[in-house]
Amino acid sequence: AECRGRHASHMTCSMPRAVRAPLQSLVRARVRLRGAHQVQALPKALAHFAVPRGGCAAVAAKSFHGLAAPAAQQRRGEAAAALPNAGRPVRVACFGGGAWGSPVARMVGQSVLKDSEFHSEVRLWLKDETVDGKRLSVIINETHENPKYMPGFRFPMSVVAVDDAREAAKDADVLIFVERQEILRQILKDIAGHVKPTAIAVIMSKDLVEIGHNSLRFGSQVVAESLGIKAAALMGGTLAGDIAAGNFAEATLGCADEEKARLIAALFNKPNFHVSTIGAVEAVELFAVLKTMVSLAGGICDGAGFGANTKSAMVRLGAVELNKFAARYFPEQAKFEALHEACGWTDLIVSSFGNSRNRLWAEAFAKDPSREWEDVAREVYGDTKLPTGINIVNDVAVFVRSEQAEMEFPFISKMHRILTRQDPPASLIQMAMPRVRRANAMKVTVLGSGNWGTAIARIVGQNVQRKVDFQKTVTMWVHEEQIDGRKLTEIINTEHENVKYLPGFPLPHNVVAEPDAVEAVKSANILVFVLPHQFLGGLLKQIAPHVAPGTIAVSLIKGHMVVSDDGKTLRTGSQVIAEALNIPECAVLNGANVANDVATGNFAEATLGCSQAEESVLLTRLFDCPTFSVRSTTDVFGVELFGGLKNVVALAAGFCDGLGLAANTKAAVLRRGLMEMSVLIAAIYPTSRPETVEESCGIADLLTTCYSGRNRMCAEAFARDPSKTWEEIEAELLNGQKLQGPSCCMDVQGLIDHRGLRDQLPLLTAIHGAVTKRITPQDVFTTIGFLAAPQLDN
Repeated sequence: AECRGRHASHMTCSMPRAVRAPLQSLVRARVRLRGAHQVQALPKALAHFAVPRGGCAAVAAKSFHGLAAPAAQQRRGEAAAALPNAGRPVRVACFGGGAWGSPVARMVGQSVLKDSEFHSEVRLWLKDETVDGKRLSVIINETHENPKYMPGFRFPMSVVAVDDAREAAKDADVLIFVERQEILRQILKDIAGHVKPTAIAVIMSKDLVEIGHNSLRFGSQVVAESLGIKAAALMGGTLAGDIAAGNFAEATLGCADEEKARLIAALFNKPNFHVSTIGAVEAVELFAVLKTMVSLAGGICDGAGFGANTKSAMVRLGAVELNKFAARYFPEQAKFEALHEACGWTDLIVSSFGNSRNRLWAEAFAKDPSREWEDVAREVYGDTKLPTGINIVNDVAVFVRSEQAEMEFPFISKMHRILTRQDPPASLIQMAMPRVRRANAMKVTVLGSGNWGTAIARIVGQNVQRKVDFQKTVTMWVHEEQIDGRKLTEIINTEHENVKYLPGFPLPHNVVAEPDAVEAVKSANILVFVLPHQFLGGLLKQIAPHVAPGTIAVSLIKGHMVVSDDGKTLRTGSQVIAEALNIPECAVLNGANVANDVATGNFAEATLGCSQAEESVLLTRLFDCPTFSVRSTTDVFGVELFGGLKNVVALAAGFCDGLGLAANTKAAVLRRGLMEMSVLIAAIYPTSRPETVEESCGIADLLTTCYSGRNRMCAEAFARDPSKTWEEIEAELLNGQKLQGPSCCMDVQGLIDHRGLRDQLPLLTAIHGAVTKRITPQDVFTTIGFLAAPQLDN
């Protein structure tokens, strides 16, 4: 009767929505009024629904509190006996109602309604603002929506907005800080002395850094010292808009107290928000905070017009330098290897490739560095708030300078010089200068003339002219084709351009096309294999009898694995080449290098796997140049297998794009893929080096492939129309080039099954299921729990 009279707008049929919706929820949840502990859940379930104050849901909730009180008190007392609040429900307060703070409060507000361990009210402190002449806190409490920072998404009834920081902190057991540095410092001043000594702070702000005497302090230390309580940190790949929409994301919780870590994880862990825990707070903050420097570099690459290769290289170089920084100044925290957690790679990827504030600002800045920072911010965000990364770059650069370590950390130093306009944005790539070494002169033959083979022939052709170590003529074997009635080799040798596979990019005149493979390898000292793996076997049969003893071979073939005996045995492309040519070893060159970007002259890098020291020096000189940086390692098989396995993970990246999944989700998928690749490689070759994942052949190649490669593109098309075959998609999109991901995926699954690793490698296994059409692309992410769960209140 009350609802019909006062809230007619909520009526549908004969039952008001304000009554019907909560009751439907209770029926769906199968709540039975058979005991006081079930009745105790009713007030929270009813309070979850946002109805006008004084409506029947609030009345019902109030009534049920009396009914459930005795059993509820007993249950809460048992559940919270070990907690510092002596059996009372745990109170939670959130500080920050902006674009990131609001989604956090929304998540926490949903959690406290489902778990009787927590008090059913979450206080949300937000800076006093007005929207259309009305205080924002009043609007939130009346409409349960933040129209300025989280429009279109409703808070649960449990969230109560306040603009008095002390009121928010009163009796709170968990204080969650999600505010910018300058505001957070004022909050700490306001609530110092008014916080329970047994409370714990959860730092989710990624910008609080202080420079002390020979020290660098992060948010957890500052907050803990200011309030006299313990602090934890929760950070990861968490773009605010994606979190509000309920898209899957993941984060890492750093907390030294196991019981409080369990409590915090209970607040945040959901089907669409996964929290993993490590025992070191600063280990989480190190990468989550410092990664803002890397996301700025990603934006500079975009604004300066560098290609995907360059951007992936810069992200990798930045990540490696952050890892080095952690090992140097935070050795105990570095032991936790947080780079490989969600606060590391996932956060680095999503902030550098997604629409993070730092990346967007840096992109606009790089396009016109003469503008004032605030003008750039106004263009990008509509306000003058600068991205957090600027202050962090400045603070860390000051610290590095005080340690006289600028030469040790060229990435940090270069970013500081660019942002302070001492150097132009385009100078970012200058911190990765090539090494120059000498070796004996040799004749070079490039075997392959496709998109990638022609791009490499350009680099090799240019390098041999500048270095006395090599003969000046480079032979490029070309599979003969007719182009408009002319032989492709004739066109290349007269017009110095591969008009079919790399049009628009001139070849050096010293690169000579040769259609006869046997003639091409005669007298060659170095053979560069760079052709689709499908054609390798036939080529080796042709040339093997004609290859001179002592010839050096290097494979640039990505993804070639010969798996036999149902996954029992594996031979990589380099092993196949070495056996066929009867040579001790075939080196491998892999990395973040999309052919067109390399041909354009955008900076890229690669990893050379070679166990022979002299050959490693020689091959480095052959490929290394100012725009194509080569680093070497003795981990030949690690370099090669990462180059193949990344093609499988790229299929998952394409599925993400085809299904329209969010940037947070895609970043989490890439980190999971990176970890599973490492696990499989270690299982196949236990002597492989774990640090190879941090080279260009690992993380950088994965990023390039998953954001711009052909496997990603074809998988996106497959996700949009799974009725097509992979052969049809290859023919439609690749202009004669070959798709490697699906065939590589089949080989990889054999290796997984033979070693009994399906449970340890769920993503790779699920990708195989989608490739073979046993499951849909969407099922891949359902299987690993990455798809967002439906939101109850929106």
